[in-house]
This record gives sequence, C-alpha cells and structure tokens, in this order.
Amino acid sequence: MGPEKRGHERHAIHEEISYTVDNRTYSSETIDIGMGGIKFGTEQLLPPLTPTTIVLKKSPEVVFVGVVMWSGRIDSRYTAAMKFDNLSRLQRQQLMRFL
Repeated sequence: MGPEKRGHERHAIHEEISYTVDNRTYSSETIDIGMGGIKFGTEQLLPPLTPTTIVLKKSPEVVFVGVVMWSGRIDSRYTAAMKFDNLSRLQRQQLMRFL
C-alpha cells in the first residue's frame, strides 16, 4: 500500500446519514470520518467532483457539503469518499464530537 494521501486521520465511525446528489436524497451509513472528509456507502458510482451534501440522521442540524473525490465498488457495495468544502468553525466543532 502506498503513502497516505489524506491530510487528516480517518476514524471508523458508522452513523446513519442521508446524502443528496443531483437533487436526489438517499439513506446510507458512514464508513469512516475525518476532519477532511467522509467515506460512505452509495446507491451507485458517483463521478469525481460531484457536489454532495451529507446530513447526520441523529443530528439533522449537522450538515456537510463537499465533492466526491473517489467512488468505487468494494465487495458487493458502492462507496464514495467526499472531501469537505470549507468547514465553518461550528461544523468543525460538530465534527469533533464524533471523532
């Protein structure tokens, strides 16, 4: 395996989420979360740089916006990795509660 490309450590955290892509909302679960982004299950492959919004179901006030950096199939499910766009101070604090 090559060197780590992420700037932040990811933590294996499984939380129910909803994610919105192209004005369609889907239910899913996170795979891992870090201060720079999130990996989550998807219904289909998502093209790189697809704008995406993620809401934590147990805390609907926690909303993250970003772009898909990678999407692929792992075993029998699709996954995507999203890079957060410009987290606010409040979003950083909200995110820290989960890490």
